[in-house]
Amino acid sequence: MQAGSQKKKRRAGLRRLGVGLAAAVVSLALAGNAFGSLTGVRSGELSPVAVYRGVEQQVSAAYDRAARFVGHLRLFYEINAQLRELKAEASDAANEKRLDHGSGYQCTAAATAILPSS
Repeated sequence: MQAGSQKKKRRAGLRRLGVGLAAAVVSLALAGNAFGSLTGVRSGELSPVAVYRGVEQQVSAAYDRAARFVGHLRLFYEINAQLRELKAEASDAANEKRLDHGSGYQCTAAATAILPSS
């Protein structure tokens, strides 16, 4: 009986090993695909100074893009706020014109709420 259980344990261990190796191969393939081809990399490009400069350039470019985006977003919100103000002023002027019944006086909003509309 012990021989049968040892075979089962060995098979289970081999299955785990196979699944682990397959996962490692897939992970390496995905990483290789993400980083692209490494055949054109020279040893000078892997020096710490070169890596630091490359990372610094990418961070600087990303920061510049983000700053430009925030500036454009700020401009957009400023224009949007001004448009809202203009619309509010236009609607107020239209309401005042509508409330003026031509009798020499202007009705207030409270008075028009009480009076029936014609």
